[in-house]
Formats: sequence, C-alpha cells, structure tokens
Amino acid sequence: MAKHVLFVHDNRSLGGVAAVSHQLAEALVTRGWAVDHWHLGNVAAGAARLRRLVRERGVLLATQNFSASYVAAGVAQICRRPWVMCVHGPVWKVLEFGRAGRRKRDFLAWLYRRTPTIVCSSRASLDSLLEFCPSAALRPRLAVIRNTANPAFFASPRVETATGSRDIGFVGRLSPEKQPLDLLDTLRALPAAYRLHVVGSGPLQASLAEQGRHEIAAGRLLLAGTAAVSAQTYRQWRATLLCSAYEGYPLALLESLASGVPVASTPIPPAVEMLGRHAPYMLAASAAPAALARTVEDLLAADAQAVARDIASINAEHDPGAFADEWDALLSGCLRT
Repeated sequence: MAKHVLFVHDNRSLGGVAAVSHQLAEALVTRGWAVDHWHLGNVAAGAARLRRLVRERGVLLATQNFSASYVAAGVAQICRRPWVMCVHGPVWKVLEFGRAGRRKRDFLAWLYRRTPTIVCSSRASLDSLLEFCPSAALRPRLAVIRNTANPAFFASPRVETATGSRDIGFVGRLSPEKQPLDLLDTLRALPAAYRLHVVGSGPLQASLAEQGRHEIAAGRLLLAGTAAVSAQTYRQWRATLLCSAYEGYPLALLESLASGVPVASTPIPPAVEMLGRHAPYMLAASAAPAALARTVEDLLAADAQAVARDIASINAEHDPGAFADEWDALLSGCLRT
C-alpha cells in the first residue's frame, strides 16, 4: 500500500498550526510517507497535487478545522478519498472571538458530524468540540494526538541560564487571543529587576510598544519582533510566560520545556492538561496578571533540580517519536478504510 498524504493548508495559518503541520510532515517522511502540500491560494499547484492524490490513492489532511477543512471535504467527496480534520483550538472560544454568526455555526456542526476522522491537539480541544457538537450527533472517529515540540528543541545541547538573572520571555503572535497587553501588567507587578523579552509580531505590536514605552525606556521590556525561534531563544531567560485567552495545546510552552526552561501560565484548560499532573506550581491561581506575576516569582525561587525533574517528566509524555508514530498509525488506518 502506497503511503501518500496531501496536506491542505489555509494560507492564513500562522504560528503553532503552521509549525506543528511542518513538523508532522517531516516526521511522516521519515516513516515512509510521500507528502505533498497544497496552499489554498495556489490553484495551479493544487491541480497537480490532486492528480497525484488520485493516482496514488492517498489521504487528505486538513491542517485546521475551518477553510482547509471546507476544501478537503469537497475534494474528498469528488475524488473518493479519505480525509482527516485537525482541530487545534477550542471551537467555542475561536467562534466567540471571531464573532461567528448562527449560519456559520450551523454549517460547522453539520460538517463536523459528517467528517470521517477528527484529530484534536489536546483533550481540552476535544472537550470543546463535543460541547459545540454533542457526541451523540457525531459520526467521525475521534482521536487526541497531543502536539509536541520539534525534535530539534530536545536534541540541542543544554546550556545553563544564569541563576542570578531575572529575564523572562514570551513567544507568540501579538494578537487579541494571546492577550499580550496583559504581559505589561504582569511585568509591572514584578520587582524592577525583571526584564521581559517579547518575540513575535502581530496586530497588537504597536499598542504593546506604545503602552509599554516607559518599560522600554527603562530597559525592562525588549521587543524582538519576528525572529527565528530555537532552544537558544528560550534559554535567554529563566521562564516563559503564557497569558492567552485560549489555546489548542500551547506550542510555546512545549518548546520552552523541551529546551529545559520552565513556564508560567494562566490556568486555561490545555495548560492545566499539560502541567497539572507534574508541575501545578507553573500554573497561576487565576488569569489575573498579578497572579501570573506571583507564579513567576515562586517559580524562580523553587529548587532548580526539582523543577528540572518535573520538566523531564512532562517532556517524557510529549515524545516527538511517539507523536509521529500515532499519526503514522492513524493515517495508515484511514488508507485501509
């Protein structure tokens, strides 16, 4: 049986979705898959990819559960090929932030009920999907395959961060759902010795720079803009912060932990899912910036060896090889149906 998969990408997909999709494609190649990519804006390339899909009797993989899935569902029907939908974020929260109307919500519920295979990036995403579209109405084969960091974050040499520093960081898109302006209130609640590095860009970048101008002038807020992110990015600081309104399964936390750097997060469901078993002290008591600041201070005061052991336990549950194996098995099963 030929192992061929066609990734269907929304051209607007950024950040974690794009990174995880790229990581998955690379992992599948190592397991004998022929991988093609179709970005929806490239019609000419799409036609060639579809011909190969039909010829090799492959499987379609929609990298997110909105526009990419709309196209994949139609193509799968025409080409008579199996397809898989990826659900990264919590459906209800995404629709609320996007102010989706009743017509779109009804269409999505109809599509989800008719999707043969849905893979969620976390149990929290699955729970949100089932809340939006109750399980009694679903026909697909549901699965949870939790995201993990790229193997490069695990493989790079460990470098100890200076214990005397009070540098902390954030990696992510500066957009409303990430709530980057809350980082300013978190920084202001911390002693003056703390410095916050922000890596990323987006629609709130100008607002962050304007509202944080005093912290920038004082050297407490450093805006790096868009930059390549590696393990060394995270190792510049003592902890990585997350204050999002919602996430699917936060890649920045996974990358930071894989790099050996602890995290401090507000208690959104996927962060609780990731951290609650081994390192609940990395979760703030609430979403308030002051609570996140207290978590940062407690984290930096904690026993470094104990924190390192807890990070190792979390990383062991997010092995990149296991991630690839689960996807390999799921897609192979789709080809046999």
